[in-house]
Amino acid sequence: MRPKILFSLLIGLFLVSQVTYAQEYGVMVTITPKEATVKPCGIASFDISIVNVGEKKDTFSISIDGIPEGWCSLSEDSVTLEAGESEKVYLFITPYCYAKPGTYEGKVIVSDHANDTADFTLNVIPDHVIELEVPEKIETCLGEETIEEIKLKNTGNFTEDVELSLSGDAAKFSELEEESLEIEAGEEATIKLFIKPTDVEVGTYNLTIEAISRTSYARDSATTSIEVKECYKVNVSAPEEVKVCKGEETSFEIEVTNIGLKKDSYILEIEELNFSKSFSLDPEESETFEIEYYGKEAGIHELEFTVSSDYTKFEGTIRVNVEICYAVSLTLEEEEIEIEIGKGKLLVGRIENEGTKEDTFTITSNVSWSTVKPESVTLGPGESEDVYFYFSPEYEMIGTHVAKLTVSSEKSEDVKEVTITVKKKVVPEVETTEEVETTEEIIPEENITNVTTEIPTIPTGKVPEIWERIAESKVLRSLIVAIIIVIVILAIIYVVAIR
Repeated sequence: MRPKILFSLLIGLFLVSQVTYAQEYGVMVTITPKEATVKPCGIASFDISIVNVGEKKDTFSISIDGIPEGWCSLSEDSVTLEAGESEKVYLFITPYCYAKPGTYEGKVIVSDHANDTADFTLNVIPDHVIELEVPEKIETCLGEETIEEIKLKNTGNFTEDVELSLSGDAAKFSELEEESLEIEAGEEATIKLFIKPTDVEVGTYNLTIEAISRTSYARDSATTSIEVKECYKVNVSAPEEVKVCKGEETSFEIEVTNIGLKKDSYILEIEELNFSKSFSLDPEESETFEIEYYGKEAGIHELEFTVSSDYTKFEGTIRVNVEICYAVSLTLEEEEIEIEIGKGKLLVGRIENEGTKEDTFTITSNVSWSTVKPESVTLGPGESEDVYFYFSPEYEMIGTHVAKLTVSSEKSEDVKEVTITVKKKVVPEVETTEEVETTEEIIPEENITNVTTEIPTIPTGKVPEIWERIAESKVLRSLIVAIIIVIVILAIIYVVAIR
């Protein structure tokens, strides 16, 4: 209980001391008028009355709150008063010439040992007033011109000569239809704002429009945001590489899709193919084009194409690989051959598929006295196989002939020529000789199995001329041996018959 009693005594002493202090120091402040109206650059004045209601002399500081800094001026910013004494201080207010119209709530604050306040109202009502009306947000398409309207109103009492200007990061692609105009009191003017973003990125930009009168303090400004969108955008899908067989036509597709926000008209052009197609697409709509390409020359070709509109352009390149898909070669062991009448000649060749695709080849000869085996072959890329040409000329074919040997398929061919010389058969000449007497010896019947034939030998160095010729001619030697064999056989038959 004792701490509570002690605390209550202390509070009581503090309150008594405060009452006593308030009686010693006191102040009362009033302001007239309570409300004033002024134009920009005009003057509003107020009387501030300060009374020392305390028992002691005091010095009071004076300040103003609620009015923009720089508008106010006090005749005195502090006063010293004896007890019961009063004094007037004067407040002068001049709104800036470009002050925003409106009502301002002010307050006079007097403070020192004692404090007091007085409230007042200041109405700033200009007689030169211009107002801008601008859309809060403007949307525009990249590469496309957008036209918006802004309004300028003269709500003042006098004619104004107004100058307009643009600032902000959107000012580089914005332009006003007029940069200055004269507008009478109460008049409203509509001004076109041209927005054409070309070399900018998609995004949001700020634009501030300011209107300043050349003849008065009237001015106004407004800020808007300009959102640049990619309204016109195209996506093109095309193959990176197309393989074409030389001498054939192939097709590939190019797909165009409008991925922008607005409908657009396009032209697809392929200059090398003399191809041009115009078409229009709504947003998210696609169209596919089938392109025909004929492979004239083997190799790698760059096929350039464009898809363009008034607002966008796409450039692309397709790598076209023209391959030799179908090619064949025929290689012969000989290109010149000789054949004797009554004999044949075999010529070996080799067929190779030099293309990149499997193919079936037919082998032919243009001479009737020849045979080809096999007559057809099927080979994969890089494969090869032997082929056989057999020639057997007829009797009347003596002379030189050119045979065309052809290997062909539906899409490839190779022809080789063979020079064939057909010769007449060579018959050896037989010379006449003297008759040679021969004697037959009757062989006993019992010795028939041991019969032998002896051919007389001629001493070396004494060979007649006829025997020299026989020795030199293989044909004559063979003929004589054959005659001797026939004679022996006939002799054996004769002996057997007698027996």
